[in-house]
Amino acid sequence: MKPSNQLSRFNATTGKAIVVGLGKSGIACASYLIDEGWDVQMADVISRTSLENRVSAMLPGISIHSPIEPDRFFNTDLVVLSCTSAPSNVRIAELARDSGAVVMNSLELFFSRAEKPIISVSGTNGKSSVATLVRSIIEKHRGVVHLGGCRGFPFMELLDKRQTDAYLLELSAPYLEQVDSLASDVAAVLNVSPDHMERYSTVDSYVNSMSKVIRDARTAVLNRDDPIVSGMSTSGTRITFGMNPPDNEGDYGVVDYSGVRWIVRGALKLINLNRCQLSEDHNVMNMLASCAIADAAGYPAKAVRTVVNQFAGLPYRCSTEGEWNGVQWVNDARSTNVGAALAAIQSNTRPVVLIAGGLSKGADFSPIPKQVNGRLRGCVFFGRDRRKISEPFNGGIVKHHVEDVYDAISVANSMTKEGDCVVFSPGCASNDQFSDYEHRGKTFSQALQMHIL
Repeated sequence: MKPSNQLSRFNATTGKAIVVGLGKSGIACASYLIDEGWDVQMADVISRTSLENRVSAMLPGISIHSPIEPDRFFNTDLVVLSCTSAPSNVRIAELARDSGAVVMNSLELFFSRAEKPIISVSGTNGKSSVATLVRSIIEKHRGVVHLGGCRGFPFMELLDKRQTDAYLLELSAPYLEQVDSLASDVAAVLNVSPDHMERYSTVDSYVNSMSKVIRDARTAVLNRDDPIVSGMSTSGTRITFGMNPPDNEGDYGVVDYSGVRWIVRGALKLINLNRCQLSEDHNVMNMLASCAIADAAGYPAKAVRTVVNQFAGLPYRCSTEGEWNGVQWVNDARSTNVGAALAAIQSNTRPVVLIAGGLSKGADFSPIPKQVNGRLRGCVFFGRDRRKISEPFNGGIVKHHVEDVYDAISVANSMTKEGDCVVFSPGCASNDQFSDYEHRGKTFSQALQMHIL
């Protein structure tokens, strides 16, 4: 595994270190460095008594500095930013480097210490589904894999899992924005559509963050149907996947044989899509990516085929809750961006009443009415940014604004006709009204069971 330039220049194995951030990731980083023999202190940008008490309980005797004073980094060899995407990291990194310290975040520190293969999965949508499939494929082959990143363990805790065959990282763009490059054994970018735009000045800067995951990977897996992804530069082997027949023997695609669609690698038929539980295009793309990643990681087609055939999707990802008076209700609470909401609508052949809303993250929702206008029966918008995200939905689209999910269900139900589908696909972050997307999905399901089904 090839280290990044900064890590290759930093050969110290002990010294004085400061870990910035008092959460789980910070504790994991500090604990690891202490075990390595470093003299470790911890710091945070603001004083938070509950976190400081937790750190003191888990790491007795460790010095904690909050808020951080500008001269804190003098005579420090290493500064670790435990929160990989905190906006304050930029200023902290400047102060630390000006003081002569080497600066890296927890993801870079993990890469510098990991001795097992690393599989990284990024993209705007589909990361969780693909990571779940890849994990199941490895486990089907009696391998041991541990998950980190958007889900799973903090990065440095992964290194405590002594019995492992590979590390599997699910990485969104914010995890990658403050690293130079990552030398994964296998890395994939599934797709790109604007997301987290409250963090980025341009779409190009968002794309640049995501592209770092494959730039120095030994094998890069790319979606050739996405022009942004297919144009990303790589230095290792390239494997592509897409919905069309592949041009190269090592690439993945879909071919129709006598009316039956098959996932293929080159000319080799691998998976009969008629035998899969999920066959919508976005699910097929996730399957293609998973096959390509597993192939690059050295896992055989037999293990891939069994797992893919049995995959029933993730909870709250286009899950059918039920049908009432001829109207289908779909729970896609995992949808946190415009691309996900668009895919949820397009995966359904019925006329759709869309329920969307939450924290928009600066996203532009105009692609939805532009691409599916003729199939929208109407829209119900809820949550903090409901009026902002509804602005592009014009041209005769019926739209309503409500406060919460309970009102949204009631209004959506009044808009439907027999044969319609109500798609709950917020396309936004959830933390204006919910603790996370799972809380959002469970709330929608419970409210639906209470008032409709």
